[in-house]
Amino acid sequence: MVIVSTLGFGVATAPASAEPVAPFAADPSGEAPCPEGASRTATIDREGFESGIPEPGFANGWVSIGTSAPEGARAASSSISGAADDPEDYLFLTPRRASGATYLAFASRGSFRSGHGIMAVNSFRLSVPPSSGWSGRVADITSAVDDEDGWLTPWFSHTRTTGIPARWDVDNIQLFTCAPNATSRVEGSDRYAVSAAIADTFAPGDAHRLCRSWR
Repeated sequence: MVIVSTLGFGVATAPASAEPVAPFAADPSGEAPCPEGASRTATIDREGFESGIPEPGFANGWVSIGTSAPEGARAASSSISGAADDPEDYLFLTPRRASGATYLAFASRGSFRSGHGIMAVNSFRLSVPPSSGWSGRVADITSAVDDEDGWLTPWFSHTRTTGIPARWDVDNIQLFTCAPNATSRVEGSDRYAVSAAIADTFAPGDAHRLCRSWR
């Protein structure tokens, strides 16, 4: 990223560190975004349930189903009857280790009531809203990184609403880290000095586009 500023004409700056990603993102497919001003540094885990439930010994009620999923042809699904003998379905993912700014993204759809679909990672907890169609979710889970010496165990909890059947599907789960983009600054005492500095720094075509954008 390039920061262009003019001393005495006001300064256009980028934040010193990346802003948090909004809790909810619209696109449920592809690679989830980092915060504004940051880029992905590592993909720690990605789960699409194409080979089934990743940790079947730590899952209750969740199954891999064939469906029109955002990624691939399968998703994880939980169906709860609403009866007292079916209180909760839970799904644990494989523990992974991370450090620094860490995010968890996933696609979700379901008919469950608000407050009955929870995504959690160690001490971090997010109540997921119901959605009739697939929608993307991105959560900043950096606060959970220090809980277990960097080990993260994402899990999903679907609890019953008495007497009301409900379903929750998840797919395209991504655990990843981000870091602020590198920045450089081009300064000058006025717009002409900035233009001259840009011309000295960049190739002619790039300099022309930058100058036009700051007129």
